[in-house]
Amino acid sequence: MAKKMKVEELALLPVRSFRTNGPNPETVAEYAALMVAGATFPALTVVEVGKKAERLLVGGAHRLAAATKAGIKELPVEVVKVKSEIEADFLSFRDNAAHGLLLTVEEKRKAILDLLQRPSVAKMSNASVARSLGVSDMTIGRYRDALGTKSPAAAKSGHKKSAVKDGVKVDKGGKVEAVPVKRDRASGWEFNGGSWSGGGAETIVSGIAARVTEGVSPKSSATWNQRMEYLESVATGLLAYAQSHKVQS
Repeated sequence: MAKKMKVEELALLPVRSFRTNGPNPETVAEYAALMVAGATFPALTVVEVGKKAERLLVGGAHRLAAATKAGIKELPVEVVKVKSEIEADFLSFRDNAAHGLLLTVEEKRKAILDLLQRPSVAKMSNASVARSLGVSDMTIGRYRDALGTKSPAAAKSGHKKSAVKDGVKVDKGGKVEAVPVKRDRASGWEFNGGSWSGGGAETIVSGIAARVTEGVSPKSSATWNQRMEYLESVATGLLAYAQSHKVQS
């Protein structure tokens, strides 16, 4: 249940966020104007970490900055108890990826890569990390592939044989060894054993988007947004893969 906290007290709390450049000035100005006009915003999220109950602000930095700008004295706050700072980071990621000014693809990429390299998260399975961040198991798997690491669950399974699915051969580490020639119905581009033909990057993107959104209309907002989130996860995975596989000259 949300409770009221003084803005000046909230402003003193350390902020736990994966945003690269802090609050966006335009968003802060927009929120401040809405607050002055009487608009109601969701409660901020503050965590209390461990036995010491150290407080951190993990959701609502824009709302807090806007309230300060608008001269608002108090804001509603949800206080959540967590056992560790990792849990605080997971909550921060979910909060900043779900509403308001969303994390950018690059911010999400950096956040997930950073978290996966922390010792406590490295011990977690793909499914556990995915649930904690509110993303898919496949997304976490792609990032671990990019880092050259495995899910602890996969390592214990003892699977050593390559798998072939839909004509794509995957080695024991989950990396693609060979990609078949395929043609996309929507755009007509194809992969010919080493080069793309039939269009530039825009054509490829539109082809993938057309396939993912096939049979779905923006009018069905919930389903449509789920497809958009999936496209975003694909873009994030591709960016992570490209960044990690660039050859240094």
